[in-house]
Amino acid sequence: EFLQGVPNYLRIDNLKTGVVSGAGAWATLNKGYASYAQQVGFAINPCRVRKASDKDLVEKTFCSLKGITRLRPVRHWLYNRVTAHVFLCYLAYLLLALLQYRLTPLDITAEESLLELDTMYKVYLRDARKNFQVSRVVTLTKRQESILKALDRKLVKT
Repeated sequence: EFLQGVPNYLRIDNLKTGVVSGAGAWATLNKGYASYAQQVGFAINPCRVRKASDKDLVEKTFCSLKGITRLRPVRHWLYNRVTAHVFLCYLAYLLLALLQYRLTPLDITAEESLLELDTMYKVYLRDARKNFQVSRVVTLTKRQESILKALDRKLVKT
């Protein structure tokens, strides 16, 4: 509803609300859940037991969200808070995908680049009495410089 659409199929783990018994193509679906899926218009595609490759993309996505972006599960029950949290997760993953796209020529992952840039910092000095202030970015490594140039050439002074 939030994204104004319904997926064609939903890949689910073998949770009890969705799968009564079995797994994969031989799973017996919960009647209520199957009825809901039919009403809303999506197919249920349960994963096979101990086959991580079945849910590889989803698992990697959540690993990225929980790892590098430091998004954590939050227990929300109010509709507006749930949709806001889902939107933030979606937005975080979209930004990771855009970052990965920009970094394609460098042969570096978005996660590796964020870890590399995590050590970068800026120092601010200010003397209010003499109305003096200066800021300097600590010297960048060659790898940090190439990452910033790949994102936007204006980020690095030449």
